[in-house]
Amino acid sequence: MAETCPRLTFPENEAELLERLSRPEPPVVELMGRLEQGLLVLGAGGKMGPSLCLMARRAALETGRGDLPVVAVSRFSDPQAADVLRQAGVQVIRADLSREADWDKLPRLPQVIWMVGHKFSAGDPPGSYWVRNVCLTHGLQRLRPRRVVALSSGNVYPFVGREEPPATEQTIPQPRGEYAITVWGREQVLRHLAATCGCGVQLVRLNYAVELRYGVLVDLGRMILEDRPVPLSVPELNLVWQGYANAVLLRLLERADPETCEVLNVTGPQRLQVRRLAEELAGRLERPVRFEEPEGDDSLLADASRCHRLFGLPEPDLPVLLDWTARWLAEGNPTWNKPTKFWVRSGSF
Repeated sequence: MAETCPRLTFPENEAELLERLSRPEPPVVELMGRLEQGLLVLGAGGKMGPSLCLMARRAALETGRGDLPVVAVSRFSDPQAADVLRQAGVQVIRADLSREADWDKLPRLPQVIWMVGHKFSAGDPPGSYWVRNVCLTHGLQRLRPRRVVALSSGNVYPFVGREEPPATEQTIPQPRGEYAITVWGREQVLRHLAATCGCGVQLVRLNYAVELRYGVLVDLGRMILEDRPVPLSVPELNLVWQGYANAVLLRLLERADPETCEVLNVTGPQRLQVRRLAEELAGRLERPVRFEEPEGDDSLLADASRCHRLFGLPEPDLPVLLDWTARWLAEGNPTWNKPTKFWVRSGSF
């Protein structure tokens, strides 16, 4: 496959992958040139946080604002992630937001990106979903931000049948399972924050961000390579390159109007069949694929056409992502043991 521009060249290692995920496009650079005072990213040590912080920092440098603070806050259970951010000039604060005293460590900056969340609760203390997804959010009132962009999830939506349209931002949520219910609860706390503290809030309902170390394509590729059957209980899905999602989160900072709370679906433009994705990957990997029947009748899907009108279509597109994922896995590059469990219908992860 011909590669047409530098951002579409295959990343040969983790350093190059992180560079692709954090490369700022001109609109992000222009945003950081206008941003007031700085950016605080809470929950920055997760799957998306490091590359988002690096994108913001790179954009600030490109616009000549190397002194603009980009502050990453997390428990940073992976010390290497904190080291990479420090080396790039991101300010790192190790904090556990479940501790009252740790909130006092945080600077008061007008822009906040909220990435704090909890999805997998097996073996965790009772109430983990509720504490991390709902209760901690109320602490934002201490910081008195002007604008908040908060990561949410498409899991709040109802499942839709094969002939039904995917969920839009106007679809009434029907969260299934404790994770989705508490994500919906987090959204309600943020709505309350906008109404009572006067800040603007943008809620981002994200459906399956992917990169080459985790995500639904990595899940499928590993199943194929390990000769495990691919479950078809949820037969369709959406996905989007994580670098695109990072850019959208940053660009939404300017769209957070005071005293309002708006929702935006963020995912790719296609309604993808799990069976076909697995077959495409199996062909690239030159391995057989087996399926776990029966195939389900409905899926969790979102319509992100409003996002695409605002910010353009995601790149790389699906064929490139399939090529990259197959090559990354075939070459034995690192992956994270963080399955998405896209096939779970009960909402219990």
